[in-house]
Amino acid sequence: MTFAADMARIALKTRTRLEAAVRNSVVAVGTDLVTGSPVDTGRFRANWRAGLDEIDGTTDDKIDKVGQVSIDRACLANRQHGTDVRSRPL
Repeated sequence: MTFAADMARIALKTRTRLEAAVRNSVVAVGTDLVTGSPVDTGRFRANWRAGLDEIDGTTDDKIDKVGQVSIDRACLANRQHGTDVRSRPL
């Protein structure tokens, strides 16, 4: 391999790792937002939405006092954009 090819490979690997770190950070912050939200009926925690380049203004009547529905939704959005991100256990 040439030096240029080695550098291109390193750059690609670094970019991939950085993107994964950003996505993991987004899920971690989102998890903290959800779990830090006040709980009355659980609707507030169940209606957190995550989006990429768009705002998801939908709501529903789900009840989720733990917030796992919103956290799972954020993880799914990340997986659909190329990185398998898992939520940390609550």
